[in-house]
Amino acid sequence: NDLQQNGIKIERITDKTITYRHLEEDKKVRGKKLGEDYDKGGLEIGFNRQNEQREEQARQRELEQARREKIKRDKEREKEWARFNRSTQAIRQNRERSEREERERERKARELEEQNRRAREERARQERENKHTHEKTRGFDLEL
Repeated sequence: NDLQQNGIKIERITDKTITYRHLEEDKKVRGKKLGEDYDKGGLEIGFNRQNEQREEQARQRELEQARREKIKRDKEREKEWARFNRSTQAIRQNRERSEREERERERKARELEEQNRRAREERARQERENKHTHEKTRGFDLEL
């Protein structure tokens, strides 16, 4: 395509040579006479070099793509761990809060039980005193 833009056409290709034809002057010339860049060996070397460059660029693109994907996976993994950490902390905080609330309920229940026990003991003591006082005053009219 580049050759046709410059007015040159490939006329014939053999095992070892390439023949070019200049379209304006209608002359044919072997690539060997034009220089190394135009003979078949030079072109093959040039094509091989271009192919190697393309392959190297493709490898570099693949490596870069793999690197970007790894970075993306690593970021996703970090986000997942952060979410896991947040949910774990929330679960831990909820558990600790419920344990504190349970301990507080148990403490209040113990206090209430202790108050009830004291009140029962106090009532029992008062009943004993009243009974004892009542027994002492039986038969006597203390109210004058």
